[in-house]
Amino acid sequence: MEDMAKKDTEASFEEMGLAQFISALASIIVVTVNTLLIYVIRRFSIYEHHETQTKMNVSVAIKLTIARFLNSSVILVLTNKDTTTWFDGGDLVYDATILIGLMTFQQPFMYLFNIPGWIKWVKIKIEQGKGEDCTLTQREANVMCEGPPIDVANNVANFMNLVMTCVFYCPIIPQAIPLACLGCFLNYWVFKFMLLRKHKMPDMFSELMAAFFANFMPWIILTWAIAYFVFLSKIRNDYEALFQSTVKDLQGLTPEEAKEYIVTTAIENSPMIALGFVIFCLILPIRTCISKCVDEDEALQNHKEYLDLVTTFPTDYDKENPLTIKTGHMRLIEIQIKKAEEDGDEETVKMLKGQKEQVGSQNMLQQMQQ
Repeated sequence: MEDMAKKDTEASFEEMGLAQFISALASIIVVTVNTLLIYVIRRFSIYEHHETQTKMNVSVAIKLTIARFLNSSVILVLTNKDTTTWFDGGDLVYDATILIGLMTFQQPFMYLFNIPGWIKWVKIKIEQGKGEDCTLTQREANVMCEGPPIDVANNVANFMNLVMTCVFYCPIIPQAIPLACLGCFLNYWVFKFMLLRKHKMPDMFSELMAAFFANFMPWIILTWAIAYFVFLSKIRNDYEALFQSTVKDLQGLTPEEAKEYIVTTAIENSPMIALGFVIFCLILPIRTCISKCVDEDEALQNHKEYLDLVTTFPTDYDKENPLTIKTGHMRLIEIQIKKAEEDGDEETVKMLKGQKEQVGSQNMLQQMQQ
């Protein structure tokens, strides 16, 4: 009998281990699909013909956030309908915990590892090993040595999906909130390091990207309220028979003692109260009132024109265009001379005029050679 019980226990442990392995594999597949979604969403957004690069990235980011959230959160709940097994090993809670852990740690560390950067490093070493036999042009060498471009839409979507997924599951996984805080901390420092140390100069965007997702953040609370309502309602309905039998078993206890074992009316109504409160806060025109309180004239005082900032740009269109590079260089020197004269910096004016004469003589020499 003991041998049979031992074999049954070992078999049950093997089945549980297999279920947990399959659940972990499913979570890894979800993360992989989330990574590949960027290519599909970006392809669709290109066909929308947006007016600016900022609008296209906003479109990609919001579509990618919704698609990844549905893939990470909603699909897991739909495929695990039996509430009585949610807290078993290898079921919903286990799947979601593995998924949140992967999103918290795997995404920022893979971003920090920078696989495209290592591939470029290998290519650079191969070309350096060729020595004089290297046939790269200067432009190809520059492209090879520059850092990877920063994908703003993908980074924003990853961050928003992490926060939304953790908030969605926190009613049944309390550890999701600390993991969300840790994930935000890791993402912040990894993004900052990559931006300052690895990426090439990012594209210039308007404030639309930041403003759009700042306004989107309050709606994440609605996600929490809906999840709280759905999870607690399903648990209450599916465990109704167990609750009723528990109440019968507690007939001999005092009301104070029984409250420790049964779900009270206040707990039953709390999801509806939370959902109603969140919807009420979203309906209130709080942001509109704040915007009305802002002094538009004061905000316009910070407005600067092109000539005020042109000397701070790393490059300009006419300096990059081969057909206008000469005139573009002369134009920027003249702007610098004018700014130095307004500031009364005679030494800088003298240096810039000498540089202007040198550039002009080089242009004349090149024209004569042609």
